[in-house]
Amino acid sequence: MPVSRGLGLLLLLALPSCFLYEKVAANCHDHGCQAGQYCPDNGDVCQPGTGPGTDMSMPADLTGKDLASLPDLLPPADLRPECATESDCPANSGLTCKAGKCVACALHTDCDSLVCDVYQQNGKGGSGKCLDLSTVIYVDNKNGGACSGITGNQIDPVCSIPEAVAKQDMTKTNIRVKASSAFYAPLTLTAGKTATIYGPAAQGGSAKIGGSIAAAAVMELGSSTLLIDGMDISTGVIGVRCAGPATNLTLHRGTLTGFSDGAMIVTDCKLEMDRMTVSGNGSGGALTSNVILTGAKGYSITNSFIIQNNTQASAVIKLDSASTGRMRFTTVADNMTASVVAAGLDCNSVTSGPDNQIQDSIFFGNSRDPINKVQIIGSCALSQVVVGIGDKTPNGLNLKNPTFTAPLTGDYRLKAGADNTCCIDQAMGMVDHDYFGAKRPLGKGYDIGAHEAN
Repeated sequence: MPVSRGLGLLLLLALPSCFLYEKVAANCHDHGCQAGQYCPDNGDVCQPGTGPGTDMSMPADLTGKDLASLPDLLPPADLRPECATESDCPANSGLTCKAGKCVACALHTDCDSLVCDVYQQNGKGGSGKCLDLSTVIYVDNKNGGACSGITGNQIDPVCSIPEAVAKQDMTKTNIRVKASSAFYAPLTLTAGKTATIYGPAAQGGSAKIGGSIAAAAVMELGSSTLLIDGMDISTGVIGVRCAGPATNLTLHRGTLTGFSDGAMIVTDCKLEMDRMTVSGNGSGGALTSNVILTGAKGYSITNSFIIQNNTQASAVIKLDSASTGRMRFTTVADNMTASVVAAGLDCNSVTSGPDNQIQDSIFFGNSRDPINKVQIIGSCALSQVVVGIGDKTPNGLNLKNPTFTAPLTGDYRLKAGADNTCCIDQAMGMVDHDYFGAKRPLGKGYDIGAHEAN
């Protein structure tokens, strides 16, 4: 929305003289009228009086100036601010105001609502869309201290995620969880429910769900839809359990860490996972793997690091015969097992290889057997998969060792300047960003794994 005529005139005083003499057509909807005149809705010439049209009279302190000459003094249209605040941008556009321009957001703090959804692309100077303040319920457990929020607005947030889910209605459909040093209570989403939850996404702190509990930190039951963006699911027995047909689970920009009996169990549930780190988990109890997909129809795992997990006797990732989907641009590395012959991915139960596409991913260091190093077993369809020199896979693809930046400290980015011919510019493409949100490709081609190096 253009700023007022008066503000436009004041701004021109600070402009270089080269901007002061562009001729602009004398349209009263653009330039206003003298005092005692108005600009009609059905015309562009000032009329005497206060008629029914839009009143664009100049402020009284400017009426003594030569108003007829003002069109000559206005700066070029593309140099005039189009907004002063987010509310000046087009309604329902999701744009925010930066330096006088309405643009897409990149961070939560760009938005009045403190929610920038980077997965809603609008292609205007940024990557995301600001959610409307009126659609958001806020949650803050006050770092585990006294909490008595009732309304769920920004200044009176509720204390737990289940409370926020219960407050959802036709208007308030999004939940924003504030950073906290204390764990948020577990979440169970029952059949037929929908929840869209946004955490800090490592922008000014962390929001953790879990904390040494017997049940799953996040449990989703049949015919429900759950999206969690920017949250850390941490510490307990099982991280995420999703079960039941017509159930949809989306995990973006977060972590799954510190679970003794497995990070994720997906049964008859559609999973989408992007920009996630799964690390430091075990597979105790009756489970033998860390990420188990059973009947996971149409799963999609992209741009994720699955690293440094421990399993009892099987691969860190296990697919069954009823699962179908794709894993792309994912780094699976240094996951250990009590078994001598271990693997990063177990496709032994998969009956139709083409229904399980493993593409542009790294499987490295996931076997304890120094001679028969096995990274992938079974019949998944592999393309542009790096498994390391001497490793064994069904198709033996890309037998070259990747070099990571600092794997001992959990940094599995491709190391800059290293000989990473295994991965640099070797991928098939079709994903436009990496784990860190960087654009793909950065070089001549796409890089294999979760990190686009150059």
